[in-house]
Amino acid sequence: MLKRATQASPDFDPVPTLLHHLQTGDDVIRTDAVRALAVQAPGDERVRLALIGALLDEDPDVRSDAMDALPQFAQPEDADRIRENLIGDPVREVKLAAIELLADLDDKASVPLLRRLALSRCEDEVAWEDEIGLWDEWLEIQTAAIRALGRLGAKEAIEDILCARDDEYGQNLDLPICEALSGMGEAGMVWLLAMAQTEGGLPRKRALEAMAKLDADALRPHLDFLLGDDNAEVRRLALPLLAADDDRAGYLALKDADPALRAAALAHAAPARPELAVSALSDPEPPVQAAALDHLQLPLSPELAEVLSANMQAWLLTDHGVLASAVARNWVRLIDGATPEPLEMLLRNGDQPLDARIAAIEALDALQDEGATERLVDLLTNPAQQVRMVALTCLVARADKGDDIALDALEAAATNSLIAPEPAAVPAPLPDGDEVPRLRIDAEGQITTTSEEAGPAPMSTLEAIQINRLAKPESTEGGKDATGPDDSKGNKGNKGKRRRSVEGPAEIGEDLARVSLGLISTLVSDRIGVVIRTMTEVGQDTLRTAAYQALAARIDAGLANEADLPRLRTGLMDRLERVRGLCARLAVAYPALHPALAQRMDDPDALVRAQVVAVLEDPEALGAALGDPDARVRAAALTRLAADLDASTDKDAAAALLKPLLSAEAIETLALALTLSPMLRAEALARLAEEALPKRRQHVLLQAFAGGMAGQS
Repeated sequence: MLKRATQASPDFDPVPTLLHHLQTGDDVIRTDAVRALAVQAPGDERVRLALIGALLDEDPDVRSDAMDALPQFAQPEDADRIRENLIGDPVREVKLAAIELLADLDDKASVPLLRRLALSRCEDEVAWEDEIGLWDEWLEIQTAAIRALGRLGAKEAIEDILCARDDEYGQNLDLPICEALSGMGEAGMVWLLAMAQTEGGLPRKRALEAMAKLDADALRPHLDFLLGDDNAEVRRLALPLLAADDDRAGYLALKDADPALRAAALAHAAPARPELAVSALSDPEPPVQAAALDHLQLPLSPELAEVLSANMQAWLLTDHGVLASAVARNWVRLIDGATPEPLEMLLRNGDQPLDARIAAIEALDALQDEGATERLVDLLTNPAQQVRMVALTCLVARADKGDDIALDALEAAATNSLIAPEPAAVPAPLPDGDEVPRLRIDAEGQITTTSEEAGPAPMSTLEAIQINRLAKPESTEGGKDATGPDDSKGNKGNKGKRRRSVEGPAEIGEDLARVSLGLISTLVSDRIGVVIRTMTEVGQDTLRTAAYQALAARIDAGLANEADLPRLRTGLMDRLERVRGLCARLAVAYPALHPALAQRMDDPDALVRAQVVAVLEDPEALGAALGDPDARVRAAALTRLAADLDASTDKDAAAALLKPLLSAEAIETLALALTLSPMLRAEALARLAEEALPKRRQHVLLQAFAGGMAGQS
């Protein structure tokens, strides 16, 4: 049964006035009144009776809107009237809403009619609009009737809906029929199973989807039947019904013919039976082996640990899918004394899937050995953006814990000086005491930080890469240099490792800076604040925008600095709307910036103007903002004016404020006014009750009381 909504508050009763317009207005006004009643008085008994009466209105739009509004009001005793509209009202929208509402009311008396509609158009009983488009209308009604029968649990209708499915002239009804069968208890379940077992393609898929949505109680009586089915997808339906320690779950994990089902069953059962994961390591299918690795429980026996270590290293070399990803994911967890070299080898293999490479990065981060941070820094020049992103994320976590090398790397990445010889745009000089150490990677691959006092800076990263590449040109065959054997074998950490050429270092550098600025924004470090402020001065639009976004995130996180204010003031005049909008939003919280913000009332960006309204003090300026072409600016001005109005309780002021809103016919803004201010709502209702109010004003006010949902007509 439908729930009744709360009655309108006693101090504001719009129902009599709205009912007056429903009873006396023309068809447009009556439609407006129906919508307004539904919004303003949900659950009101007076409205319920009026809407039931409106189902007989001569205008189809009024009848349709009344039926759409009734779910908030209808009671079981209204079902007969609603059913009469289903039969006698030719309008399709009315019929569809009536079918839905009858199902909501759980009206069993409608089942015979719905059964007939599932089979035919019942032209001798049911009214239809015309012959044009009749077939499409009938299909919609038929589909709605079938779904309603399922919601009503009408088991007696199973034969009817199956006959409708078999109609050679009919449409594909598999989706609504499977949904209906799933609501018809045991009898419907039998037919869904039959479809899943005997049919293929889309019908079987629909049946399986419908069964998967059923709760365990509906499927449990068929457990043995499901487990014995030849179709793996049917057997999979049984898996959630089995306890983790059930032998049948173990059988599915180790013996089922379908690898995907074995992997799923292993994930289900291994937490309770860890021996299953050990046995599944010898499974011939990589997805099952991957699931086994994920569910191995420590400690491992010495024999298993030794064999597993060798196998995992081999899998890293031979697999290029889920197994390699699982090995990387579990490398540190399962291998005692795990070393980074196999993971680095995986990362250098461009044939490995992205999931495996990302898992390898996370594993390298988890090693926490002496060279862990340097390895992550080395990945910042990787051509794959996702790899760079994961490496950056790991470095941010390290910097947050006080890792100075990680912090240096992030500063260099954010200022676009990690892999480029010069920044993309020269930032303004830093204030005294705000010098940022520059991170460099020297020709030996070592990370250092330099400052002006430290003397001449060593080569930049890009220079080191270029010199290394010139000295050792790479071949595309076999991973060996053209001038000598592959020198990458046997190297430890970063020392002596041959650097790979980077395609498009400028593009990678800019992307790295943009992403870095977003990731470092909330690091608690004065140095990061300096970097972000510095990057708000660059000429490159993408980087400058990213820097202002980072500055906004930093301020929102409570890390604001007095030095941020000049940057916000400058940002209010930026050529980019996105930057000006960010700075305008932030400037509202700083009175010192209000004069600069107030000067942007003519800004072409509505978001900026909406923020300006928040700091305006002149009532005339606020009133002028009500005429802004953008609804967001008008809403901002109205919010302030409405608050001042209710604080003053001045009825004349309410009338004065309502007048321009009515004249402008900005229905959405007027609707907002009615929600913001009780005084404006009362004044609008008083205007609506005026006998001589022009029809256009009636329409505008009724649509505002309806929440502006229909807009202007």
